[in-house]
Amino acid sequence: MKKVRNAVLASFGLLTLFAPAVSAQYYYYYESSPEAGAFLAGFGVLYLILCLCGGLVALVAYIFTSMQYAKIFEKNGMADKKVLAFIPIAQNYYLAKAVGEDEYAWVQVAVPLGILISIPLTFFIIGFCILFPLAIVGIVFGVKLWLKAAERMGQDQIWGIAASLASFIPLVGYFIQLYAIYVIAEGTVKK
Repeated sequence: MKKVRNAVLASFGLLTLFAPAVSAQYYYYYESSPEAGAFLAGFGVLYLILCLCGGLVALVAYIFTSMQYAKIFEKNGMADKKVLAFIPIAQNYYLAKAVGEDEYAWVQVAVPLGILISIPLTFFIIGFCILFPLAIVGIVFGVKLWLKAAERMGQDQIWGIAASLASFIPLVGYFIQLYAIYVIAEGTVKK
């Protein structure tokens, strides 16, 4: 029975980042209080379920957003690029091309790639020195891109601001951002 319990706890350790702490607490409290150990193991299961639900919500939001990008591409005469709306870095590059920001389209590729490269370097001070300016540049050009997209699609500028900055609002900001992207995609192209 002890081997089965150890195997279950080890699998929690592999599936989540928090479960090793739960496993350690379980081992610590099991000898003195089986109820406390069972409670902590149940907490680990609840955490795993919440992580899976969060991942599912993120996947649905990603697919929804990509479909809105594809709609913007199609309305701006780039129907052949619709499939690229599902590739994260390429979607902003081609969005910049679709709304007429050709000269800044390279920024939409360089900033995310720079951030991906600098994340492992954050253990050293150079990573922070690279990451912070890249984040500022990404925010500035993201706002500029979505403002231009809202203007091009005949929508009010507030939707461009919401599409680019609403994710900074805790809890509901991400849903505001999704709705703003939807509103911009539903507009008609204004040339």
